[in-house]
Amino acid sequence: MSIDFGELRDLELGHEEQREWWEANRQELTRSEKDELFHWIFDEQPFHYLRLVTELSLDNLDNPPRLVEDLERLAPHIDGDLAWRELHDAFRSRVDGNEDLTWDIYEILIETDDEWLTWMAGVALAQFQENQMREPTLDLLHADAGAKVRAGFQATLEQYQGQEVPEEYISAFRGLALKPEPATLQELIRANAVLFEENNQLWDMTVEIAERNPKTIPWICRRFANKIEDEHLEEYIQILKHGIENGQDVDLTHANHFLQSNFAHATDTLAKFTIWLDNRDALRSNRLAEDVSRENPEYLPELFSRLDDYEHPLKGEFSFIHAGRSRPDELVQLVLDKYDEENSLFYIELLRKALGELFEHEDTHRSTVADIYEFLVEHFSSEQFVHELDRDRLNLDDPDAYDEERALGELREFLIELHTIRDFDDELLDTLDEYESLSAHFYDLVETRIETGTPHSFLYLLRDERRELDFLEDNWDRIPQDKRNDLLASTGFYDFLSEIMFYIHLDNHSVAFEPEVPLHDWQTDEPRGNVDLVVDDIFIDIYRPEAWTPLALSNRGRFIPNNAESKILGKFKSKFLGAREMAENPCFIALDIDRSEIDREQVVAALLGSMQVRIYYDEETGETVGEDYVRNPDERLEGDYYLLDKHLNGVIWYETGLVEGEDGVRPALDLGVVPNPEHETGESNFDLCQELERSLTGDS
Repeated sequence: MSIDFGELRDLELGHEEQREWWEANRQELTRSEKDELFHWIFDEQPFHYLRLVTELSLDNLDNPPRLVEDLERLAPHIDGDLAWRELHDAFRSRVDGNEDLTWDIYEILIETDDEWLTWMAGVALAQFQENQMREPTLDLLHADAGAKVRAGFQATLEQYQGQEVPEEYISAFRGLALKPEPATLQELIRANAVLFEENNQLWDMTVEIAERNPKTIPWICRRFANKIEDEHLEEYIQILKHGIENGQDVDLTHANHFLQSNFAHATDTLAKFTIWLDNRDALRSNRLAEDVSRENPEYLPELFSRLDDYEHPLKGEFSFIHAGRSRPDELVQLVLDKYDEENSLFYIELLRKALGELFEHEDTHRSTVADIYEFLVEHFSSEQFVHELDRDRLNLDDPDAYDEERALGELREFLIELHTIRDFDDELLDTLDEYESLSAHFYDLVETRIETGTPHSFLYLLRDERRELDFLEDNWDRIPQDKRNDLLASTGFYDFLSEIMFYIHLDNHSVAFEPEVPLHDWQTDEPRGNVDLVVDDIFIDIYRPEAWTPLALSNRGRFIPNNAESKILGKFKSKFLGAREMAENPCFIALDIDRSEIDREQVVAALLGSMQVRIYYDEETGETVGEDYVRNPDERLEGDYYLLDKHLNGVIWYETGLVEGEDGVRPALDLGVVPNPEHETGESNFDLCQELERSLTGDS
């Protein structure tokens, strides 16, 4: 019979259909044709034709020498894939009850040099009655050759799985436990893991192996996962720790999942292990804390009670935050209940991060936020250099007006002040005296703030001796008087500082500008505030957004939307909408993105659309032939607000920096101008934006 392999492939035979095809054709196939079929299968897809592989390999079962030849043909292809279990099960089934044939097969297999064939000898030996296979199995377990020992293990496992193992075997196992060969120890650990549930002495043996030979610990941890009970947990964890301490590559991800899934109830044991692990692998310790706490409500309080067991309180902080992710209200209450004035900074920082977990949790936490407010008022109402907390501003008594994001943001800012502002004293005045111009302007402010214990951003600059002091001193005579006075205000200090940097940058590039120019109502012509500056009749208003509140609150990574869009739209409405100048003059918003999560690409995307990859395909073959980048105009501000499309000429983005120059410290602004493609002036607006950018960057 000549096999048409193309036809065989086209038949796409299913598993049972392969058996039927074999039964219909086996008698007509010569041995060479069977060899040819075998090699064709392995050139194609062996696991697709697994039933045919099995039939080809066991075809000569009643002829042991020929059978072993067929198995030798298969041996190079055998790997750890579980699909081969079908072949092994078929072999067991077909020799069952035929002891003479099985013995003949065993005698040939056990003398081969191939490891898999020798292992198959163990499979054959296991088919005998227990009293018949005991002596040859023990002989294998005492053999010098590792492959024969492996066959002995296999015969033992198949014969005694789920049963009590005779003492002779246990004794043989003990002897093998003293062997140094890794392969033998690995097989012994596999056997112990399968048999130990009915033979507890095998667990004790495994513990001794781990203590004596740490290199075996990764195997032990893997093999015994999902098998041990509560009575073994302490020793299992000791094995884990011993492996880590001895530099073994223990799979902690797998071990942690196993511990959380099966032993989350072991509160005390897992709390101790979490702390021990934190001092060696904080990332996995934090993950363990998070997973166990989700399953066990008693775990977080137990962990919290062991703060002194951590090498440093800061390490405990991260454990507590992760353990509190699934139960943030309980975490907050623990912080409030356990607060210790001697470690106030630690508890303040922990409470701040606990706010982030409240924010991430979907439930409403108004009562918990109220508890935090009461706690802060009780303990810190007389604290100096912090702003006063306002209960009405938090809307704690009005469920309809309560805004959790805003409330948590207010508490966060208060906690940051508590954590960072400490012991401002007259030394700040000594520092201020080093700056002649600044001292003349700020001395009364600083002195008053120190005496009254009230906060101001300028005190930070003095305390930290920030470089901004040198910038202000070196450029003081170039700062408009109104802006100097703005710096004395209780709020907005860094906003005004950003505007000043922009002014000085323009001055350095010889760009003439007029600061604080009035805007007028388009109907009444009454004044309605000022725009920050005007350059060549171009009205520019500066905006320095803070970090997005959810990002500032969160303790974890999160998707960040393009907040540039909302900032641009909000600023346009608040500053230019309804102003006569909006229709009469070019209008720009200048975004200082230095302290926010907004980047320059987000500003560009807000006006021009997000950047996307465009792929080109060959229409006939469907193959990719090229790609480029384009902007999607459907994902811009267009249409969100008609008047913005018509009247906002563009957005200037900039990032601030300071450099040392010949005349002292000066601003170094990295900036760009993004045109609004929908502006009513059309193409000429692009020319205006290019000209403005050249002027602002000194490239004109």
